[in-house]
Amino acid sequence: MTVIAYRDGVMAADRQSTITGVRACEVTKVARRATDGALIGVAGDAALASALMRWFLDGEEGVRPPLHFSGDDCKTALALIVRPDGAAEEHSQSGWAPVEGPFFAYGSGLEAAIAAMYMGAGAERAVEITNLVTTGCGMGVDVVRLTPAREQAA
Repeated sequence: MTVIAYRDGVMAADRQSTITGVRACEVTKVARRATDGALIGVAGDAALASALMRWFLDGEEGVRPPLHFSGDDCKTALALIVRPDGAAEEHSQSGWAPVEGPFFAYGSGLEAAIAAMYMGAGAERAVEITNLVTTGCGMGVDVVRLTPAREQAA
């Protein structure tokens, strides 16, 4: 279970990995691509989400990994990608679509994070609040920041 929040160039996520209701370990769910500063946040099945993050960090070369596995135990993953110009995309098993708005949240803690951001919280604080009130989220917060294009050229 996860919460990913994005607002004003900042993406944050909790660090908790939950397996069959147990707080199993800590994982990183957000990253910044070194080549262009684009951001990604992933949620869902750990193996599917990890493959998606690797594909993104490797420059989105080749076909995007599947975000759905329908074996004995149906599993899914999703991602929020924010491009260096601030354009945001949601990637899910159905494909991808551009998303627009002042802020975004995904994962099992999205309601708490959205409410916190409506009350003025930034992405990091929204995840901290979600970690307090949602049992599927916790174990700290990871934060990545979008680098404006003008800073990349410097």
